[in-house]
Amino acid sequence: MMPRAYRPGASFDLAVEVAGNPNGKTRLEIPAPREAERIADPKAHLKEMLVNAADLTGSSGFPHNRRQLLERLDPAGPVRHVPSWQRFVADARGALMRFA
Repeated sequence: MMPRAYRPGASFDLAVEVAGNPNGKTRLEIPAPREAERIADPKAHLKEMLVNAADLTGSSGFPHNRRQLLERLDPAGPVRHVPSWQRFVADARGALMRFA
């Protein structure tokens, strides 16, 4: 299943801002939360999306852009519907409870 073409919204705004192109209008292929885990190579997809958001060719800023996205990620936002995120949160809570 291919990600849907995504229109401007919170995820779009964050992607173009992190890519250094806050006025960008390029349509981005941002998957719905439950579709995210169906992407064969999510890191490559993210890299391509950030390059498209920047309206550039190449991806020299990918590590920095990826870090910014993670730092700005709203844990109460759409990511909370991604099963691997739910497992991560449960594992982190379990680990913290063992040390509490």
